[in-house]
Amino acid sequence: GALPVADSSKSITDSSAKLKVDRILITGNRKTKSYIIIREMKFKPGWYTPAALLAENLKLSQELVYNTNLFSEVKLEPVFKDSSAIDIKVTVKERWYIYPTPQFQLVDRNFNEWINVYNADLNRVIYGAKFAHYNFSGRRDQLRIFLLNGYARNFAASYISPYSNRTLTEGFSIAASFTQNREIAYATSPGNKLKQYNNQQQFVRNVFSASASYIARKGYFNRHSYVLLFTYMNVEDSIVKFYNPSYFNSAKPFREFLDMGYNYSYLNVNNVNYPLTGKSFGFSVLKRGLGFTGGTNMLQLDVSY
Repeated sequence: GALPVADSSKSITDSSAKLKVDRILITGNRKTKSYIIIREMKFKPGWYTPAALLAENLKLSQELVYNTNLFSEVKLEPVFKDSSAIDIKVTVKERWYIYPTPQFQLVDRNFNEWINVYNADLNRVIYGAKFAHYNFSGRRDQLRIFLLNGYARNFAASYISPYSNRTLTEGFSIAASFTQNREIAYATSPGNKLKQYNNQQQFVRNVFSASASYIARKGYFNRHSYVLLFTYMNVEDSIVKFYNPSYFNSAKPFREFLDMGYNYSYLNVNNVNYPLTGKSFGFSVLKRGLGFTGGTNMLQLDVSY
């Protein structure tokens, strides 16, 4: 919330004196909306900030804006208008947000094996493109698209909008993917090695998934997310008929299940990519399947500090 309104009769030399922030002047943000930058700052137009904490709040605001990963450079400077009022000048340099990446992946362990054993067979490669936009509408929203074909297929799209309400405290994400494989690990041998089944003529495993999540971040450092993920998976009939009848713990060659998850994270560090000071804490729980018995049932807990 806003800081208490200052008593204008107090001098700036008083330890309890406060400065009024008249304006926040932002330059360098050609794509990013100004309110996304202001949202991450400890200053807002019309707010009062303790004069004794001005330098500390400028440093913290610089770190918060930089930690959005939208900018390669962030600079904050106070512009004193008189003894009780300031403007905050913000200068940013935006990163490059658009990354189209061509893909060429070998199925085999290395290039030599592909050349010498399989004679550079183009049927044993995965090709296509990945596209990512890390600031799609200027609101720190991310769009990703995967288009991969060949020995395996992966068509996927995801969109994350962390600020979808007027107060910029709530967001959402949606995603969907369809994956097909010509090779599948159906069991492990006594030597703890994977047993592989492959079919060069058709795909032996198909997976469709779709997810949606709700994101809440009301302050600067705490983030909550709630996710629902639906998955449908099927395999070639011969997998459950001959190779591993327990593959799905069922006679059916398909399985569908629902994942429900919650994640909490506290992140207060000087640099999210290379943190040297600060603290981070995370907790997540994932439940697969609606019950606690039966063929689809998993509970996963993760804690990090």
